[in-house]
Formats: sequence, structure tokens, C-alpha cells
Amino acid sequence: MFTGFLYTSEANQPRELDSRVYLQSRRDNRARGITGTLHRQGCLFVQHVEGPADQVDALLSKIARDDRHRDMTIRWYGTLPQRHFDGWSMSYSTDQDASWEAWVSQRKRPSSLLEADAADIHAFLANIVMPDYS
Repeated sequence: MFTGFLYTSEANQPRELDSRVYLQSRRDNRARGITGTLHRQGCLFVQHVEGPADQVDALLSKIARDDRHRDMTIRWYGTLPQRHFDGWSMSYSTDQDASWEAWVSQRKRPSSLLEADAADIHAFLANIVMPDYS
């Protein structure tokens, strides 16, 4: 069993600085057995993280204190029988790779990412194929 969480937050940094977060996350997550994906939709971050419970809980605390974003909302936290993003120490995508608005327009879902339920957000993230070149 694995533990995971999904959150949304608002970025406090320009998109150009996201690569630092991504590269550091890949390195740290690989060492901790954590996998997941980070997506930036305009000024919003949405991230799914999964792995061993103790490592995931420690990372959740660290992310909650990170001043590179604000208004963090946990959309889902729970156990997983298997990983959703196995093989990705951390995938990163933006609305230039995949747009929430385009995805929901085809599915008649809430138009705002902040109003969406966790199942829809997970489905959206699962449809973004971003290879992990680790």
C-alpha cells in the first residue's frame, strides 16, 4: 500500500522558476521512493504525490510550509493499492502541454480547476503524458 495526496495552490513565483522546483523534486523524490506529477495551469499548481506513508507525510509538511505558493488546499489524501504515476519521480507539465479548460469542455465538468473534484483532477493528470528522463 502507498499513501498519496493531491493539492491545488496559487503560485507565488513566475513560471520561469518552476524548473528549479521540478529538478529538485525529482532528485529528492527518487531518493525517498516518491512518485508523482506537478502541473501548472496559469497561476495555479496542482500536484499529486504518492509513496511510502512516512515519506509522503514528511513531504506534505514541507510543501505546506513552502513560500513559493499560497492558499494550498488538500483535495485528496489517502491510501493507494498501487501507484498512479509509477516511474515518474516527478513529472512536470503546464497549460501549454495540456489545458484543463480544453479537457473539461469535452466532458461537461466544472470549468474551474478549483471547483473540480479529486477524481476529475486525477483523470486530467493521468491524461498528460510527460516522460521522465531520469
